[in-house]
Amino acid sequence: MAFRQTTEPLDPVAVLELIAAEYGVEVEAFRERRRDSPLRAIAIRFLIRFGGMSQRDVAAFLKIGSGSAVSKQLSRFAEGAAKSRAMQKQLSRIERKLVRVKEARASNR
Repeated sequence: MAFRQTTEPLDPVAVLELIAAEYGVEVEAFRERRRDSPLRAIAIRFLIRFGGMSQRDVAAFLKIGSGSAVSKQLSRFAEGAAKSRAMQKQLSRIERKLVRVKEARASNR
């Protein structure tokens, strides 16, 4: 018996495309290592939440290394994002868009 609402996860590439459009970057930018760039952490956050992926899956998908590295990056990002109102607004906007996409997909079934 499921207590949570279970739905089909979104396609990981579609999730990255939506985030890339929001930030004005190419999808491949999420696979690149860059110092002090939040792109990977944002992708990780939404791939886990909306793509139905585990930390290990995300690590393999984004070519990060390990699930542990994903976990560390997420926790570091959460600390920084909590301090930035602009980042929080941007994350909320992306989340709303992804929720709409997921709801639209669920209603088409």
